Amino acid sequence: MNIMPAHHMVERVCQAAADLTPALWEAQSNAIVEAHTRCAGLTGNNATVANAFITRSLFVAGLRDIGLPNGWTVTETGTKVTLEHPSFLLRYLKEKPGARRAPAAGHNQARRTQWAAPLFDVDRQSELLLLWSPSLITEAGLDGFAMRVAHPKSAGDNGPTVDVDLSIRLQPEAGLDDYRHFVGDPSEEDLYARIDAIDAIRDGIF
Repeated sequence: MNIMPAHHMVERVCQAAADLTPALWEAQSNAIVEAHTRCAGLTGNNATVANAFITRSLFVAGLRDIGLPNGWTVTETGTKVTLEHPSFLLRYLKEKPGARRAPAAGHNQARRTQWAAPLFDVDRQSELLLLWSPSLITEAGLDGFAMRVAHPKSAGDNGPTVDVDLSIRLQPEAGLDDYRHFVGDPSEEDLYARIDAIDAIRDGIF
């Protein structure tokens, strides 16, 4: 395994987040609104399942219409949506609002392999999760959402969630400097003030 210094890898992820955010934000915003309209009248589990399916499909269609930055492609295979770049593979998933951990991989071996992939190996794609969550649901529908790029520390064996060693919240109209934060709690700390802590991830200390 060829290990990249942590601050170099995190910088690359920050750059990818900055490049992708405008298209991701527009596609997700439009998908949520349209899915809510199409699911009007549905209740209970039918509404939940239909909304998730429609939102996911509209998100993919929106990205294809809007266009992704050079080198990026989006693929939808069944319920699996991935954004791919020579250096990155992002898997799109919904999570609960306010989550700090990430959804566990479950029993699917392909998912478990992706979740367990090392972040700092420069000889392979960095495999991360693109997670979104509703921020507030009212009678009028969804009012806002959150989206982040995260890297799970493991596939997970106990419980529905796993710890992450990297979590970068996407922000509309943000530039690279806005992404130079390591997000782990409500207060955002400057990325470069925590390089030692990030490096410790590789050693299993953090």
